[in-house]
Amino acid sequence: MNPIFNLFEYKENANVCGLTKELNSLYIVNYFRKNDKNVIILTTSMYEANNFYKDLLTYEPECQLFPMDDFLTSMAIAVSPDFRIKRLETLEKLKNEQNNKHLLVTHLNGYLKYLPNKNEETSIKVSTDSKIISREIILDKLETYGYKRESLVTTTGEYAVRGYIIDVFPMGQNKPIRIEFFDNEIEKIKEFDETTQLTTKLIDEIEIKKINEITSLESNSLLDYMPNNAVFLIDENQINNAYQNLMNEIFEYNVNKNLDPNTKYMFDYREMRPDSTYKIDTVNTYNDDNSLTYHSKELTNFNSNLQNLRDYCYKERRLKTVIIALHNHKQIKELQEEMKEAYLTNVDNIYDHAINIVEYQMNKGFIFDKYIVITPYDIDNIKTKEIKYRSSIKIGRKIKSFSDLEIGDYIVHEVHGIGIYNGLKTLKNSGYEKDYIELLYYGNDKVYIPVEKIDRIYKYSAKEGTKPKLNKLNSTAWAKKKLETRNKIKDISNELLELYSKRNKIKTTPYKDFEEEIMFALNFPYTLTSDQEKTINEISMDLKKDVPMDRLLCGDVGYGKTEVAFRAMFKTVINNFQ
Repeated sequence: MNPIFNLFEYKENANVCGLTKELNSLYIVNYFRKNDKNVIILTTSMYEANNFYKDLLTYEPECQLFPMDDFLTSMAIAVSPDFRIKRLETLEKLKNEQNNKHLLVTHLNGYLKYLPNKNEETSIKVSTDSKIISREIILDKLETYGYKRESLVTTTGEYAVRGYIIDVFPMGQNKPIRIEFFDNEIEKIKEFDETTQLTTKLIDEIEIKKINEITSLESNSLLDYMPNNAVFLIDENQINNAYQNLMNEIFEYNVNKNLDPNTKYMFDYREMRPDSTYKIDTVNTYNDDNSLTYHSKELTNFNSNLQNLRDYCYKERRLKTVIIALHNHKQIKELQEEMKEAYLTNVDNIYDHAINIVEYQMNKGFIFDKYIVITPYDIDNIKTKEIKYRSSIKIGRKIKSFSDLEIGDYIVHEVHGIGIYNGLKTLKNSGYEKDYIELLYYGNDKVYIPVEKIDRIYKYSAKEGTKPKLNKLNSTAWAKKKLETRNKIKDISNELLELYSKRNKIKTTPYKDFEEEIMFALNFPYTLTSDQEKTINEISMDLKKDVPMDRLLCGDVGYGKTEVAFRAMFKTVINNFQ
């Protein structure tokens, strides 16, 4: 057992403070391993939840993340399908493994979310033996479960219907499924390739799982899915402030939408009653009777200077016990050659007032009590591995705008020109049945395109209400139109080149670097992700050029775009610009 675990004490509702980021994770992991309870880690934001989740995965690979969009994002814009699928997978795991204890990380919006009743039906099994399941029953289930009807199936959560064939991409599956009926009986079930639309193999059975989160009057909370629980509150004061801001946001949303101001969208935080509550404060320090105050600090990075590392370890072993936790045998062998007096041991047999080298996975080192723990990330100036939550959502290759085609829509074919999409047809060719795309052209001419050549078709785009003129097959009009368009594109390209040539001649005052920027950056309480650091550096380099910056900053919800923007804003202000 990691000797650090023996230093921890647990007291319900006590404020635990003074631990480093890594020690906070170890504190929770130790509790989880020693107690027969489900553990929920509750943070203020998705960003913090993801950081905790990443660190905990090092020690508990089965740790779960329960992500949720911001309130206004989910109400006014859209719900992230990736988040939704991850939540449903997590809930399914909690239901199916009720005899196991679980470690789960979430933030305020996820913790308070109305969840489907855990006793509701959430899936249907379809097999070639289930003769009684009719086509209509399956279609009804697909609608109820939240699957979206499309012309072609390429992405998790979609289904399509062609006569007595149903295509569906079930949640949790790597490939979509084709169910073929003969009258009212299931004749065949096949996997197919979402890109070519061709079947790949026969299967006997498939489970189609619910993909929406529709809740009934008997909605459950996360605590209902995780009975016998302990909730670790990360910075309780910040959680309380975030909850108050959330309530204000909901009130304003209801007023703006002319709804009852008391309309509820989630559980009341004050009514959530966990079995046990533990508090971790990463900001403040307490000295009252209801606090557990520890003293720890992070290490200064050795920047690959093994001489400094060796000198530091030999000096500190007089007062403390040094543990160097490495990831693999190769690292251990290399360090052994540098530090001959170190003990090669394991975490169960640590030598006091000595240098111990152990094979043990950790994220970051620290100084705590009588121990100094050093990891590869403290020895070399490298970033910890970036890990995001894992989701089984599969997004196939959407052929341009084809995914939302409906019968009657205008399309453009590379060879034949503008026509009308008339759906998919199954035709016999050389004794084999095959799916084709039917296109209508001028004079009621028809063209059948094999589904695997779907990438040659594009949805027609023009001003709303404008009806294009259909092309005639075997006419030269379409070839002339393409030539005319190519010439126009060439003209536009020349205009763009000229525009950017002029832009590059515009001179601006390059920004300078200031020490205050470093002080400003130090106020950021989290470790920058590799993408954040890369983008901040690129923007800084852009601003130090003598031409105007031309850049678009993109990123997922909760992954730190604001911090990147703040750094750019501060640099701008301190250089006396807007």
